[in-house]
Amino acid sequence: MQIVLPLVVLLIGFGAWRAWRRSPVYSVKTNLQLAGVILLMVAAIVALTLGGFGGPASHPPASKAVLIVLAVLLVLAGFIAVVFRITEGRLAHLPAGANLVDIHRRRLFPWIRSTGMLLLGISGAALLVPSDWIALPLTLGALVLLLGTAALYPLYLKARRFDRGMTALMADPWVHWQYTAEQWQTWAAIQCSWERARTPVFVWKRDWSKLLFPMAVFGGGAWILGDSGPGEKVAVFLSCVAVLTLTAGLLTWAARREPERRYRRMLASRPEAYLGADGLLCSGEYAPWVLSGNYLVEAAALRDPPGRLVLSFEAFNGKIAGRRAKLIPIPEGKEGDLDLLQQQLRARCPKAAVNLLGPAPPA
Repeated sequence: MQIVLPLVVLLIGFGAWRAWRRSPVYSVKTNLQLAGVILLMVAAIVALTLGGFGGPASHPPASKAVLIVLAVLLVLAGFIAVVFRITEGRLAHLPAGANLVDIHRRRLFPWIRSTGMLLLGISGAALLVPSDWIALPLTLGALVLLLGTAALYPLYLKARRFDRGMTALMADPWVHWQYTAEQWQTWAAIQCSWERARTPVFVWKRDWSKLLFPMAVFGGGAWILGDSGPGEKVAVFLSCVAVLTLTAGLLTWAARREPERRYRRMLASRPEAYLGADGLLCSGEYAPWVLSGNYLVEAAALRDPPGRLVLSFEAFNGKIAGRRAKLIPIPEGKEGDLDLLQQQLRARCPKAAVNLLGPAPPA
């Protein structure tokens, strides 16, 4: 475990660096700004820790620890906000009178409420347990606060950015395409069939050999790195194989169901599409043109029925980077909008290959 965890962290860090290096917002200036912010955060946390435990001896250790955790939380929250500002730029400007939507933030509210209820329960336990045991709920509460801040606060900042961008897009789009209910249902069915045909599904009879290499890695790691006896090593290896097999089965099940889930989401969304300076909105899904981990790399228009835009984004999910295509149907009589879209997209995304008027490869 001492060897595996650092290797996993290094691989994830290397993948994140490669994805960040290819991002259109990458620059030497941005790197220097991020390095300065990281150094300031580390220095602030070290200073707070040393100052807290080096304070007056009359203060109980528990109170010192609570104050240090709260101070570290403030530093961490400020660091996350500054990093978002550096890497993602300014928030979208809202026109006067625009009503800010809360679609993306609303999805986080149940998680925020659950975390708050958990903290309340831990606080109640800290008041009821004997003084000799108070360190246990305080430590648990500190972990929940730190993990909750590190996970939920960035998601909230992203959700707020998406809500503002979506509001600005709907208030001032380049084009706003609308479809009849019949057109939208037909398009949803066609896209579902395309996705079902392209979905990479693990077939046991065909792909079982792909599991041999990770099984060999698990077996070698359990045998070489383990300190226990042969029986326990075999048990660890079999447990790893079981987890690997279960994971493959769950991923296969989820992949087979994804086209139908997207089909139901499309039917439940409004039959319209917005494209503007702040991104695109179609099938109820909003996507900005340029973010550090998700940005437009190619745009094309296909005329074969049904005519559609093919917008390819480079996306980084925390481990690997890959392209994801978003398809938007072109309504009849709206082909003249492609010239405007091509000009605007080339100005908004200068590093992307935008070709909406010429021939393009099928998607």
